[in-house]
Amino acid sequence: MEALDEVDHSKVNRWLKQRGIVLEQSFVSSLEDYVEEIKKDILSNQAIYNILGLSHQIISRWRASQNSTLTKGRLKYQAILNIGKLLGLSDIDTEKFANEAGLSLEFIELDVENINNAKIARSIEISAELFPYNIPKTSYKKPKYITVIDKSNYTGFVKRFNILMSTYDGKIDDLCQSALVSDRMFRYIRSGKHLTKESILAILITINCTLDDIQDCLKKAGFILSNSLPADMVIMWTLKNDLPNIKEVNPVHYINETLDNLRLPLLMTRLKN
Repeated sequence: MEALDEVDHSKVNRWLKQRGIVLEQSFVSSLEDYVEEIKKDILSNQAIYNILGLSHQIISRWRASQNSTLTKGRLKYQAILNIGKLLGLSDIDTEKFANEAGLSLEFIELDVENINNAKIARSIEISAELFPYNIPKTSYKKPKYITVIDKSNYTGFVKRFNILMSTYDGKIDDLCQSALVSDRMFRYIRSGKHLTKESILAILITINCTLDDIQDCLKKAGFILSNSLPADMVIMWTLKNDLPNIKEVNPVHYINETLDNLRLPLLMTRLKN
């Protein structure tokens, strides 16, 4: 993973401009706007940050590391949920706020009623895919715009990931090598444990999933490719414009070459070759 201060911002901005890519508002900018809105009722930023469980140092770190995959985590999820509650944001606006950070609140609980083994069912219910970073269930309100009439139609991350994996007819060892993920990481992901955006992306890109399928699967794990993050925009642009015209190339390696050139975080869990 590249050090944050090594990101070449001028090169990144030039790459985006040459392709007509305009980033949407950043997560930190939106956060600061929301804090200003909350200040109408609360006197100081510090008082607001205390309510949100944040600090000036955390905000500064987020501002300085918006390109980093290390910035996701429980604090961001919790801040998004708290701001949504304080301002009475709609579910759509709260989700849009999360998307700016490369996150999503659209993860849906698995249907465990048909699982015979109660111990397995309980294990799935408390897995990381349901409430990333151990966010308390009491903090999470399922968005109103996600309407599922028949609970049997619920599709959580594990089911969706394995549906996409069913299209792959190669060897898992070859897949892991091409995606730069370890065998252990692949097994974790397939069972809904230790989910990371980088590893999920690397696997789904390697098996040639469409961008729509990738986004749908990421959302069920609490993530999304964001229009506000340079690295995500590089990945999306390359998937839509470069890769369809290139044959016999490892897509993860190809994307990583561009990300590495721009000194943005790579799709990987192993060291870059």
